[in-house]
Amino acid sequence: SSHMVHQDALVASSSPEEEESRGMDIDSTSSISNNEETSQTTTTQEQTEEEEEEEKPKYQVKSTPLTSHFTTQIRHTLTCDSCCYSRSHVEYYNHLSLEVMEEEDGTSSIEEGLRKFLAEEKRELKCEKCYHESATQKMEIVKLPKALLLHLKRFIVDFSPCYTNVSYRKNRSAVEFPQALSLYNSSHSSPSSAGKAVVVPMEEENVNGVLGEFLARDVIIPSMSSMASTTENDTQDDDEDDANVTQEDDMEEEEDGDNNDEVSIQRYSLRSTVHHIGSTASCGHYTADALRPYNNDDDNHKKKSQNNDAQWTRFNDSYVSTISDSQATGLSAQRTTYMVMYELQ
Repeated sequence: SSHMVHQDALVASSSPEEEESRGMDIDSTSSISNNEETSQTTTTQEQTEEEEEEEKPKYQVKSTPLTSHFTTQIRHTLTCDSCCYSRSHVEYYNHLSLEVMEEEDGTSSIEEGLRKFLAEEKRELKCEKCYHESATQKMEIVKLPKALLLHLKRFIVDFSPCYTNVSYRKNRSAVEFPQALSLYNSSHSSPSSAGKAVVVPMEEENVNGVLGEFLARDVIIPSMSSMASTTENDTQDDDEDDANVTQEDDMEEEEDGDNNDEVSIQRYSLRSTVHHIGSTASCGHYTADALRPYNNDDDNHKKKSQNNDAQWTRFNDSYVSTISDSQATGLSAQRTTYMVMYELQ
């Protein structure tokens, strides 16, 4: 009987621990179950976020006056020369810096500068897959700006053979800049002409299509309607009646465009230039020339935008004067031009 009492005592003393152990097992099982549910919920949320991310438009960037007008998006693609493995990323440019040839090497031009800037390039780097040590870099434009700003690299840094002395000089070679840069490329259809016939004006044959050579298939080109809305926002002082007339005209043009099975090629037109007046890189003076619309009736200031007549105007500090086309785009201007701006038309 004493043995039975002792056994009962052992059972009685071990019961709370066993119950606590059972409780821990239950809590652990419940915790695991909750973790599994949380993991499943997290996975579902991640999948949903990934799906939403895929639905977002590509090349999205925060919209500011600077980005909406001047930012060009260019896709850089590196392809291994051995296994052809490729990877790409998009870079943003508020202006494109173009090389200027030395005068003895020939005449420079905006077109050749753009071709050199966007040309394919051999790069020495190790492939992630096959460890080959060379690749080809290709650049293509995936989004065009409303205003294309081009910078000419006139200021040159020279180093002595032993790199102890540094000197600066200015390249005063003439750089030819055309009146227009076309987006048309005969090798493939215009990106904005899907399903429609492309209309190429006769004068377009004389307009250089260098930009069309480097447009991506999925390129984004600012629509004329968005540019018109920006212009309307910039002219908030206009009367409501004039604004309503403008909106009605825009609606009629849109309706006509929807019913039209043909599209015209867009292009950039020369709008303004910046000049550096000076023979060296250490000193000089900056002026600006702009193609501005004028109206003879000063009281009818609000109708300037409707006047197709425009004249070159020079801004030299506080002195503003009108100049001729030859003064704005002639040889003398080509030797001092530092920046050129084209506007999408």
